[in-house]
Amino acid sequence: MQSGLSILLVILTTFCVVRILQYFGVFERTKGVDELNKDIKKRQKAQGDIAFERKMLQLFEGVCRAFGTLALSDDKRANYKFYIDRLDIRSDALDRPMTPEELKGRDLCLMLASLVFIPLAFVFPIVLVVTGLGVFNYVMGENFLKQRVEDEDKIIEDHFIDLYLMLHPKLKKGSKARLAPTVDTYVKSLDLTEDVEVATVMKRFGMFLLNNLSLYEDHVAVPMLKDRYRSATIVNFCNVATQALQGVDNEDILLSTRMELIRKKKVRATELAEKRAEMAQRAVILIFVNLGIFVVLSWISKLPTFFF
Repeated sequence: MQSGLSILLVILTTFCVVRILQYFGVFERTKGVDELNKDIKKRQKAQGDIAFERKMLQLFEGVCRAFGTLALSDDKRANYKFYIDRLDIRSDALDRPMTPEELKGRDLCLMLASLVFIPLAFVFPIVLVVTGLGVFNYVMGENFLKQRVEDEDKIIEDHFIDLYLMLHPKLKKGSKARLAPTVDTYVKSLDLTEDVEVATVMKRFGMFLLNNLSLYEDHVAVPMLKDRYRSATIVNFCNVATQALQGVDNEDILLSTRMELIRKKKVRATELAEKRAEMAQRAVILIFVNLGIFVVLSWISKLPTFFF
């Protein structure tokens, strides 16, 4: 009995000591060292990535400047600046937008690197594909950017009505309207959008407008949208909204704009429904064709062998 109590006392004492040591963090020292080492390695890797990214961008810019206006004229530089701002083309490691020289220089370096494979084409002709891709990417680089802008414009055309319907009651108040809270609510609501591409494009659009609204008066901030978004819908909205925010009584125009956007959305919804119906019809036809092939093959497999 006495030995049992002694064992129990030892166990309780040991438990209490362990709890006290845990309370004062004695056993967390090893874990803290491990986490510290991991943080150090992460910082070192991040610093390495930053250094590498900086060198690569310096190389791209240097090569672009070496070719001068042959690579990037003043007009093209302005176009590339627009594409970078509009599409938010950034260096993730440096956390800043790329410059036109860096973006154009990247494509130029890829093309020059692909030309190195030309001598190998005498032995391995297939390597000419690499050269072809490098040249094609350089020649068509600006067209690819332009196409991305056009694709975004289509998304904005289709979904801008959701923001306008929220802004319409505010705009009817004229010069007393304050759009920032409504735009902020709209941007936050995009987190619930299942279509990632739509959410990304519209959030970038909303954040650009919201940032301008935080820096300027509403009637000054809204027209600035036209500098980055040049579709007919946005240009028309900027003109109408600016008039309202300046105190012009244009409620009829605001209403007609609302009705026009609703009409466009209905037309777009109809087009999508017809396209999906056509795709479904093609899928059904394809299923019947495959089924027919399966039936014919099954029938042929059961024929007597002398037919063959």
